[in-house]
Amino acid sequence: LPPTGDPQGRGVGCDAWEGAARFRVHIGRPAAGAGGELMCLDLSARNGNAAVVGRLGSGKTTLLRALAMSLALTHTPYEAEFYLLEGAVNRLGVLRSMPHVRKVAAAHEHEAVAEVLTALKNAVSARQALFRDLDIDSVEEFRELRSAGRLPNDRGSDVFLVIAGRL
Repeated sequence: LPPTGDPQGRGVGCDAWEGAARFRVHIGRPAAGAGGELMCLDLSARNGNAAVVGRLGSGKTTLLRALAMSLALTHTPYEAEFYLLEGAVNRLGVLRSMPHVRKVAAAHEHEAVAEVLTALKNAVSARQALFRDLDIDSVEEFRELRSAGRLPNDRGSDVFLVIAGRL
């Protein structure tokens, strides 16, 4: 990525990169000797979901952390917010100090898991009400309104649920 800075008062980030504020993030490089460009994940489409699968110790949670940190570097908390659920010991929890992170819980924290799920349900309900109240009919229109500063600051971000491990 290009060097970080504070362009347009958006906070420390990497706005010089083409994927900034567009939900396109670097997730890795091809295997040694394979050549090619950095691998990117495009989460901007209506089906902008991702699943990471692999054997124990293969780097699944590391990839999820890199994805969250890359999104945080290229998007403001007004553009992207995270709800984190994990089965392991604090592998995602170390991200809790990022301003983008709303809630974090581990599998053994039953009340905290319920809080994350309730907060996520409330975020979805608020989003549905916002779409209804402003007659928004697509995620593309929603993002255009956000870019134009026409959405409430507390209800304008894309919501990401990140789950690592078994719950």
